[in-house]
Amino acid sequence: MHLNCEPTTVASFIGRVPFAVAMFDSQMRYLIASAKWYEDYALVGQNIIGVSHYDVFPEMPELWRAIHQRGLQGENLSSSQVVFNRQNGTSQVLRWEVKPWNDATGAHGIFIFTEDITRQKAVENAYAELQTLLEKQELCKKPVASLVPVCCVCKKIRSEDNHWQRMEKYFNLRFDFTFTHSLCPKCMRKNYGFLAATTVAETSSSRPLNQNNGGLVASGS
Repeated sequence: MHLNCEPTTVASFIGRVPFAVAMFDSQMRYLIASAKWYEDYALVGQNIIGVSHYDVFPEMPELWRAIHQRGLQGENLSSSQVVFNRQNGTSQVLRWEVKPWNDATGAHGIFIFTEDITRQKAVENAYAELQTLLEKQELCKKPVASLVPVCCVCKKIRSEDNHWQRMEKYFNLRFDFTFTHSLCPKCMRKNYGFLAATTVAETSSSRPLNQNNGGLVASGS
């Protein structure tokens, strides 16, 4: 990229752009950086102009330093996704582009454009994990026929391999849930009404309950 304007004009433009970009000389010293660059790399309040990029980021991997040198030799380079492990223990997922520049005086260097896509990738990864989980759950489910053959007496269900299974087992094998059992008030009164009556009698007489002939009766009866 050949610059046909004054350096101050370039600096003024870069300072106002809404994305992260920095301009470096041939020694990888900062000439100017956008406000977004300072924000994305937690540099707000620091004076980095004239400072080596590698002093600002001593954790810069050798691979990236080599890419910068290739850019200084005139190559245009880019990557849609790379992880930058910071010295403070955090990581950033970046999309970047390196473009060389030169001017009429023979000066040259590179521009580095970056986009912090850490949050975007986190959302994408979480969505992918959710999709994988849902797909696994779908694979674990066995299809349930639209017509389920149920015994009209014992209420067991006939499976695809012609075995009669309790309703709980039949559905538990096909879905990821487990039945629990209780009694609704109507069935409690209908089938175990004597228990409620006995409990009342016990409360009034304070007599313990014992089993007798398969039923519950008050002791001493």
